[in-house]
Amino acid sequence: MRALLKALGYEEEAEAGESRLKVLEALRKGEITVEEAVARLREGKS
Repeated sequence: MRALLKALGYEEEAEAGESRLKVLEALRKGEITVEEAVARLREGKS
C-alpha cells in the first residue's frame, strides 16, 4: 500500500496521517497534554 501511495504522490500525506495518529494516541495514553497535542498537530510533528 505504501508503494502505491508513493507512486501516486501521496507518501507525505500518508506519513502526516500516521504522525497525527501518533500524537492522538500519546494524548489518549496521557503521555502528552492537550496543549502539547494541539501544538504538535499544528506544527505537523509527532
